[in-house]
Amino acid sequence: MKLFLATFVALIGGAAMADDLRIPLALELMENRETLIVGCKDGTLASIDTKLGRVRQMLEIGGSITDVKKVSDTELLATNFENGEVLRLQIRQGRAEIAERKKVGDFPVSLSVDPWKKRAYIIDKWRQRVISVRFSPTLELQGSCQLPFIPREQLLLANGKQLLVADAQGGNLAVLNADTLEIRSIRQLPAHNIRGLALNPDGDRIFISHQRLNPLARTTFDDIHWGMTMSNVVREIPVSAVLNPKTNLVDESRIWNLGTTGNGAGDPDDLSFLESDEIVIAVGGTGQIFWGKFGDTAPTRIATGARPTALAIDEFSERIYVSNSLEDRISVLDFDRKKVVGSIEIARKDLMISAAGRGQQLFFNARLSHDGWMSCHSCHTNGHTNEQLADTFGDRSFGTAKRIPSLLGRAQTAPFGWLGNKANLESQIEATLESTMHHNGGGFTAQQVEDLVAFLKSLPSPPRFEVTSAANRGKLLFRELNCVRCHSGTAFTRNDAFEVGVRDEDGNTEFNPPSLLGIRYQRSFFHDGRFTSLESIFTEGNHQLDRPLTSNQLRDLTEYLRSL
Repeated sequence: MKLFLATFVALIGGAAMADDLRIPLALELMENRETLIVGCKDGTLASIDTKLGRVRQMLEIGGSITDVKKVSDTELLATNFENGEVLRLQIRQGRAEIAERKKVGDFPVSLSVDPWKKRAYIIDKWRQRVISVRFSPTLELQGSCQLPFIPREQLLLANGKQLLVADAQGGNLAVLNADTLEIRSIRQLPAHNIRGLALNPDGDRIFISHQRLNPLARTTFDDIHWGMTMSNVVREIPVSAVLNPKTNLVDESRIWNLGTTGNGAGDPDDLSFLESDEIVIAVGGTGQIFWGKFGDTAPTRIATGARPTALAIDEFSERIYVSNSLEDRISVLDFDRKKVVGSIEIARKDLMISAAGRGQQLFFNARLSHDGWMSCHSCHTNGHTNEQLADTFGDRSFGTAKRIPSLLGRAQTAPFGWLGNKANLESQIEATLESTMHHNGGGFTAQQVEDLVAFLKSLPSPPRFEVTSAANRGKLLFRELNCVRCHSGTAFTRNDAFEVGVRDEDGNTEFNPPSLLGIRYQRSFFHDGRFTSLESIFTEGNHQLDRPLTSNQLRDLTEYLRSL
């Protein structure tokens, strides 16, 4: 049984949804490209007449539609994140009808359909698994595979025989046997925010859009200006290298750095190929489409709108459809002219964007940083964490890189910062905009800070699942060991700094205890990420223990922590 889902249903990958925006997330062309289906985060499915450039139908499904994929020219599947289901829809004369609904996991966020149209693969994000579903002819659950990271994007390889699954936060890539879902390999790239996965037209190379945070760079004006702190890239890797578990993927990669000095490219997202071998990339943070061949030093940049995140390409009509997810608008681009030639609104008639909605637009806007190199989302992926270390001035020094914390459910856990030196969210956000992102020389407004605070307050904690008997024993042990001295209350933190037996490079030994909520979704711990498992905190670090733990006690304690 899932717990706290009622407060979590607004989340798709971590970011809370403002009630006023539809937020189009997924596109698919149907009916001989005469119908464009748009899946929206507010649970709406829009059907657009591509010839007339207008909406035919707004189907209110409810929940949160996170992905849509074509099965045939008149049939498609959609994932409903909130309801934990896959929907099978029929499209007839431009109108969608629900033909079947199937419960599949808890948090389905993306899907793919095999080349034979016999099977679909669903990513169950917070449950950290891949689920396969057969068409037989109704939807039938076939199997699942647990992953050691939070998954999101996926891509079928080798004519549908292998499935590539990418990390939602960090740089992990898993290759699974598509038939059995057996894991063939898990490898890691120096990457985070993997958002685009695509094959070139020949199908022999994979292209991945992602970001890279340099832990050796600092968030100084110069390091950000020259693109040293955050880089935004498209990575090319041969399919053969990805399918060979022994191959070093970094050695086999080629990198295309997006953005130039003075003109960054924060948060690259979806990408697609044209038959001409040109690549089209949605750069969500700067509200642009990049259009060019791999490695172009000056690709065409086309402004579309707030946070473009999904693409649909019609080669025959020479049109590209772009979802501007944070302003409820679909842009239409022309191949020859490489410019926007149309715009289709799917927003509500009386749209009123709330403070949290405005804050969400700011959170994903790389223009808040100097030259547009990064947004808040670049480090706090969809409000969570990118699993990296960043050397900011938040601890009053450089040369002391700290682990980037999750923001989910953290609005009520003041003070903020690893040293606990920011009394409230307002001061933390102001310091971030000024000394981390270098927003226009500190030229942000009080309204922007207020809106960002409203958005962060709308972010609930990650989901919690069933509590086992081991976790219940661990809860008693947690109190017996006096862990509540530092991790107390409903947020499992305190408003003080404590000696924790470690020292950073600047000599600090007292740190504000981070909230333990959602700790199961972290892969490193302490300010510098020195521990890579919950168990190692106690077995290697002997953290705050007055006696050794037995193996059973260690199991119970960590089981309890994972239940938070």
